[in-house]
Amino acid sequence: MADAETDVAPPDIAPPSDVTVTQDAVEAGGGRSRQERLVSSGIAVVRSPKSWAVLVYLLLVLFGVTQSSISVNYLRTAPHSSGGPTFGRAQSIRSDEFLTYTPIDLGVMASGTAKTATPLAQAPDLIFQLPSGGVVESIVFFDGSVLRLGPHLPAAQLFAAYWWLPFLLLVLTLPGWLRRVGANRQMAWLATGLIVLSPSAVWWSFMPIRTLGFLVAGSVAAMVAVEKLLAGRRLSAVGLCVLGGILLARLPTYYVPWSITIGVPVVLATLAWLLADRQARRLAVRVVLVTAGVAILGAAGVYLENLAAVHAELGTIYPGQRISSSGTVGMALLFGAPGLYVMQHNGIALSSSNKSEISSAYTVAAVWALVVWLTARRRQWTRDSAALAVLAAATSLWMVWTTVTSGRLGSKIPIANRVPPERAAQTVGFLAVLVLALVLSRIERPMSLRTPIVAALTCGVLTASGVSALRASVVPSMHVIVIFAAAAVVSVLVLVATLYPDRWVPVVAILAAAACVVGYVNPIQIGLSDVHDSAIAKQLAADGKQARSDGQYWATDSEFTDALLVANGVPALSGHQVTGPIVNQWKKLDPTEEYKSAWNRGASYVRFSWSDDQAPKITVGPAPDQIIVNVDPCVVSQFGFKLTHIITASASMPQSCLVRTESFEWMGTPHYVYDVGGS
Repeated sequence: MADAETDVAPPDIAPPSDVTVTQDAVEAGGGRSRQERLVSSGIAVVRSPKSWAVLVYLLLVLFGVTQSSISVNYLRTAPHSSGGPTFGRAQSIRSDEFLTYTPIDLGVMASGTAKTATPLAQAPDLIFQLPSGGVVESIVFFDGSVLRLGPHLPAAQLFAAYWWLPFLLLVLTLPGWLRRVGANRQMAWLATGLIVLSPSAVWWSFMPIRTLGFLVAGSVAAMVAVEKLLAGRRLSAVGLCVLGGILLARLPTYYVPWSITIGVPVVLATLAWLLADRQARRLAVRVVLVTAGVAILGAAGVYLENLAAVHAELGTIYPGQRISSSGTVGMALLFGAPGLYVMQHNGIALSSSNKSEISSAYTVAAVWALVVWLTARRRQWTRDSAALAVLAAATSLWMVWTTVTSGRLGSKIPIANRVPPERAAQTVGFLAVLVLALVLSRIERPMSLRTPIVAALTCGVLTASGVSALRASVVPSMHVIVIFAAAAVVSVLVLVATLYPDRWVPVVAILAAAACVVGYVNPIQIGLSDVHDSAIAKQLAADGKQARSDGQYWATDSEFTDALLVANGVPALSGHQVTGPIVNQWKKLDPTEEYKSAWNRGASYVRFSWSDDQAPKITVGPAPDQIIVNVDPCVVSQFGFKLTHIITASASMPQSCLVRTESFEWMGTPHYVYDVGGS
């Protein structure tokens, strides 16, 4: 319903048509009683998809539900342990989630501070959007700041609120964003659903959703700010500009390659749409200047507060020195998404790569949109065309980046050279569905059957080629019937949706099919599993509080026990080097930098291997993201690190300084805690 002070839509609701209201409910006076009008308004709210989204969010938070894979066997006390109420199967391939950023998030909640990284590594503030004390980053990463209230709030509910917030923002704002730039209601919700249900979103633990949720919300805030100015509500407009700037300041953080591929195009499309309105251009310019100013100052402030981490990451072997060029990724990664439903089956064998790496979004939507645009009658250039043009150009750019090999030439293109073609291929489908929603909404009717038939046949052939390539290159056990079934389903859905882009039936059918592709990928996790709720986790949380007070460190020889320490706020020498090294700290262990090639990298685990060596030896492996420090635990304190406890699965350690104090079961194996020096 319209805002009480103006006819424009309020900032948290898309244009008025997103709420179903009867004519009687909006008639002034109307001859109806106050109770009748309230009942009618209540029905309108209940029938609003966004109201349902808020209700679902609140229920998920109330029951502490997430789709984290922290109940994976690696993070259970024993194989028979339930890991808490869990429905579905935790994904062992998602170690980025359950071994890295979820333990770090839980560690912030357990300790009340984000300063939980190993003293060898830079803080992961920019990568995981978790403020560790900076004023600006505490504002920009406001949701991360809320995690620091963990010692005072129910942990499962707080983590669920943090987990689902990007989803809530996306569902509340993306349909409204699309409506404003030219999509009809049905296509706006189709695009939103296809983004949330894209295989590359689901198989990457919804990392793209976190990127889009905040940026789309910031974009909508700027759009509504212009509407407020048009209505003469300057104070509201300024507030929205500031809010939008804070949200958009996140753009150059988190996983930057995907910020480039999907975040930048959405922001630029918003800018183009705002400036395309000649009548309101002056007001739009003011909004853009204020919003962009806040965003730039916010991003600059965050980077200045993390300047050492930025410098360290840029100097790392990986990812800092990784420069990419365009290249051919193949049909499987571009058009194989409909066939990825077989990845949900237990025991599916892959001949190469892994399930996350072969996942993609629905890139076939780009070809669908192109066919419709070329064959159907369409409108002339309008204000809405500006956003469509930007999104179409970005989609075309990344399609070229993933299909044409440019060699050294591509590696010299700034910004783009930070995006490996595989990462572009996994996310270009998000842009494609946005373009599709706008194109289908612009179709003039009546329309001949030629357009939907050509679109259906083209998309069916591409899907068959993509799924066939997926079977040939990665999933040889896939039955050949899957190829024909996927192509047939895509063809029928494209045909119906192209014929009836203003009907709900094809939208529901497409989203139901998309849900079948990814519905059983991630588990429904209630609570925080053994990593937080087990007896050993509670004991370590108490030990961590004492260790932080005394400036002590623990260390382990396994990334799985490291996750247990980190999640419970125990200061550890082992752990995660997400951003990059603190060189001066590593030089305490490696004064001549003999092993710099091993420790000068980000996106890595740091763990120890205990021996009698007085001088540390630092190696990589067996996996390339593991930094192994081989050293006698008795001498570590001599290098300036107050190591007081180690955890290992070895029942007997030969070093004379070690005193075994307790044991516990983890991963079904006895683990032992040793005091270093009997401290």
